[in-house]
Amino acid sequence: DVNESQMEFSVDNGGIRFAMAGIKSLGRPTINAIINERTSNGTFTSMQDFINRMSDALNKRAVENFIKAGAFDTFGNKRRAMMLVADSMLDNAVKQKKDSMSGQMSLFDFVGEEEKKDYEIKVPDVTEYTKEELLGYEKEILGVYVSGHPLDEYTGMVKKYVTNVTTDFEIDDETGETKVRDGNTATIGGMIMNKSVKTTKNGQLMAYLTIEDLVGTVEVIVFPRNFLINRPVIDTADKVFVTGRVQENADENARLICDKVIDFNTIPRKLWIRFESEEEYQSKQSELNDILYNSDGKDSVIIYCTKENKRIALPASRTVQVNSELLMKLKGLYGDKNVTTT
Repeated sequence: DVNESQMEFSVDNGGIRFAMAGIKSLGRPTINAIINERTSNGTFTSMQDFINRMSDALNKRAVENFIKAGAFDTFGNKRRAMMLVADSMLDNAVKQKKDSMSGQMSLFDFVGEEEKKDYEIKVPDVTEYTKEELLGYEKEILGVYVSGHPLDEYTGMVKKYVTNVTTDFEIDDETGETKVRDGNTATIGGMIMNKSVKTTKNGQLMAYLTIEDLVGTVEVIVFPRNFLINRPVIDTADKVFVTGRVQENADENARLICDKVIDFNTIPRKLWIRFESEEEYQSKQSELNDILYNSDGKDSVIIYCTKENKRIALPASRTVQVNSELLMKLKGLYGDKNVTTT
């Protein structure tokens, strides 16, 4: 939060507030200037206000990185909307300061503070980035996910199929051992974060993958025979289940020797939507049907009515494609706790 964050990480209401120094390409002189400005003249009231007051210390990349990091969310605008007007706002602010320094008069010199707002660049009302785009930008700019994780919507499915999480492959500081055992079969699920294809001495291709789940990462080795079998998935999928054999290494974290890779998207999911009662469901059925009609896929939909303890499985003709956009829309209408997947 550009109005609350400090140079370094800080504690605020029992939580940890992200450091402005952790934002990519943002130098300490700029951060000091921001902190000094808000201390002397009050918090920033909008992105336009921030840019007008800080234009001397900013460049376009810094403004874009603030937006991508979520530091301007406090102003109540969508990040994609702010990105669309950020360059124009900064160009205008810089021009006004140059004109002022050179003694040139502008329209703003002849109107009051309230009237000036009528001439400001307006932040448009547009659709937001997808959840994955928002999180991708956070990881790009901050090095970590802040507002969620790309695997959040897959939690139910992952729990159903995995036997281990990535931290099971890490050496415990106290015992000096991993939770997995050499030679055992394990299945993990997560995102392919790094992929390196190598050529062996025999001219065959193999791969090294880094798989990230909600708690960490693990190295996966795909030897030539299994690389040939699994290459179509490795080349195209970004979220996968990997089944293989555990390989322990002295004084190092264990690795997984890959046998099979499965794309998350090839596994049908169940979308659960909860209503307080069957009466509530029926009152919102038409609205829900319109939303589901526009989502074509292979994932089934199940309605749960709490009062009657009743499950209603929608027909096969009503299957959908569960993705972040659909989940965001449904959760916005029916509440986060009432929409989930398995």
